[in-house]
Amino acid sequence: MWVVAKYNIGQVNIFRKELSQKASNVKFYVPKIKISFFKNKKIYNKERSLLNGYLLCFSKDFSNPVFMNNISGIKGLTYFLKGENLYQKEILKFIESCKLQEDCDGYIKKEYTDLSFTKLYQFNSGPLTNLFFKLIEKNKKQIKVSVGNKNIFLKKNIGYSYQLA
Repeated sequence: MWVVAKYNIGQVNIFRKELSQKASNVKFYVPKIKISFFKNKKIYNKERSLLNGYLLCFSKDFSNPVFMNNISGIKGLTYFLKGENLYQKEILKFIESCKLQEDCDGYIKKEYTDLSFTKLYQFNSGPLTNLFFKLIEKNKKQIKVSVGNKNIFLKKNIGYSYQLA
């Protein structure tokens, strides 16, 4: 059974170790994205969790409510989300969707974190580094963004790095 765990950011490795010792055959899944940014004329890569402080854990032991109650106080764990029995299909569907969007290094492709028309973004690399933009239009080959009072067309396959502002 899959469960969603909220962990303390600085203690994720402790939490994984403790849970692996208490439960049998534990599998963890944390979808990640790679963020590239430009600083001091160099490109740096950073790894970020898509779930931001949550991870998915699987073990057959999780179907036992007494076992779940016993492990609720392990080091590094904030809490388990409730209703794990009700949402198994949705959790599996989410994991399958993420795995389909992973590249060869195990990172979710940028297209999966699709741009929204209502949000503001910031470029992390390229000639537009540190500039803010808003999506105006998109099609299969390119996107149109507004940077300040200028509208710019960008090809989708170039791979500009950006993040939510």
